[in-house]
Amino acid sequence: MLTHPIKQPIEYAMQLSAQYPWHQTLLMQLREMIATDRLPQALFFRSRSDYFDDTLLWQMAQLILCDERRLCGQCQHCHLNAAKTHPNVLHLAARDTANIDSVRQMGQRIWRSPTFDKPQIVLIDGVDCLSVAAQNALLKNVEEPPAKTVFILTAEQPARVLNTMMSRVQRFKHPSVDTHVILHWLQAQLTQLTQSAAPDSAEARVGDAKTEAEIGAVAALVDYSPRAAFALFSDPEKVSKIKQDKYRFAQFMQGRCDVDSLISDIPKADLGEYLVRYRRYIDATIMLLFQKSAEQTDKSGKNSLQYQHWHGLTARRLYRLRDVVETVTRLQSTNVNLMMQLKTYLMDWQHDRQ
Repeated sequence: MLTHPIKQPIEYAMQLSAQYPWHQTLLMQLREMIATDRLPQALFFRSRSDYFDDTLLWQMAQLILCDERRLCGQCQHCHLNAAKTHPNVLHLAARDTANIDSVRQMGQRIWRSPTFDKPQIVLIDGVDCLSVAAQNALLKNVEEPPAKTVFILTAEQPARVLNTMMSRVQRFKHPSVDTHVILHWLQAQLTQLTQSAAPDSAEARVGDAKTEAEIGAVAALVDYSPRAAFALFSDPEKVSKIKQDKYRFAQFMQGRCDVDSLISDIPKADLGEYLVRYRRYIDATIMLLFQKSAEQTDKSGKNSLQYQHWHGLTARRLYRLRDVVETVTRLQSTNVNLMMQLKTYLMDWQHDRQ
């Protein structure tokens, strides 16, 4: 995404809309807590890489530290936070440094006096990537933090976070994002890219005269993921490849394609990306069954989900396939042969389907 420094103060809501509009609700909730002196000592939200939630983490820190309490973009604290050099902010990227030593080092640093007379913010991105021992070490700091210290925690898979940890945090929940909001955002980014690029350049052609329908057709390939969709517009060959892969995976789920045909062309280096897409396809199919069930729910309120199916697949079977993808995804941090594991799990699932 193209980002530009804020050149003049603008209204809070307008600024949020200019960045990622789906973050607005959570930031407004946090702003209300700050305004009414109800800021919790630890807060948590589920991180979605497809929605630029890594930016939300830093925006929350900026909102707490901003002199105007509104992400003014003008004060010293906003500038320092934008550069990720604010001395009151401690950041632990747990996805990259998932070990207990880094958590203990962070636990020692939080007891130092902060540089500014502002809250000290501890950002921990990926609590679910920490070991149980590391989470327990973190829990001690969350339970008994220094004065004026605020923890902001994220996890892609909240179920992998200790229950005791979750009981100590204020949980923020993302609202559902309307498809039209994503399409309008993509259209704005493409327009901005075209206008800021040199004439006849590749960047200028990326967003040239694309209608919302054309943008929607590409975004649908990645289930309207803003980050993935925006990246696709600069890679037409990848768009064609994803269309083929999506069709092949649908054929596999329907029992019309074997495992070897499904995974034979997957580059090992790109397996993680394929797993993310497979999970999206499965989730979209499960959602389709829920929608069909909601439409057919009788007046008594009895849900008909157990009777719904997609090409012979029930929601239970689809959830089992999702578990397969999740299992292999978790194995990425190990030394096992991922392609072999994926093949074995998929063959077992396909065998049970028959």
